[in-house]
Amino acid sequence: MKDRHLLMERDMDSVPEVEKQASLRQLCFTFGTREIARQLKIRESYTDYKFIDFDERILNPISTYDFALEHCWGKCVLVSSKKLLPLAIFYYHHFWFVSTVIEADRTLDFSVEWLSSLNGIKGLISSMSRLPCLSWVEVVILDGFMAGKSISIIARSLGKHPKTVYGYRKRIAVKMGLKKLENLITLTTMDY
Repeated sequence: MKDRHLLMERDMDSVPEVEKQASLRQLCFTFGTREIARQLKIRESYTDYKFIDFDERILNPISTYDFALEHCWGKCVLVSSKKLLPLAIFYYHHFWFVSTVIEADRTLDFSVEWLSSLNGIKGLISSMSRLPCLSWVEVVILDGFMAGKSISIIARSLGKHPKTVYGYRKRIAVKMGLKKLENLITLTTMDY
């Protein structure tokens, strides 16, 4: 554990150029967000962002209400996996504290450039505005599904027929790039 802490504290100037091209997720959650804040400060841009690892492995704790309560202060940047982009974009549109969404495989340079251009205001990368976004009902169904609720309980709580909820589940899976929503459970339980 001590070695991991030392790795997080490394100064990016001592990191080989190959590692600097690593994805934003690797840099954010390996080296910490100090490097991003340092580069934004050099550019005289807004630096007080909170970065949230928005990944399948942590899907259960990022249910809608828990997420809102935990992160409802400051300006948050969701560093999202491709599969969770529809949910991340939903959060961007519905929660004031989500300043932007950045794909986890973006480089540090791209991410710093994007955050610098925002300079503390809310904005979404134009290519993401064309991506599918989950609807409020789909998010409620996804929350229920991840909480282990049955289709009939979810349908009853929404005042909908169970077959309608099945249809929503299928649309959620399509938007997330899955064959079926049950595959999301597999992704959340995989050992990384």
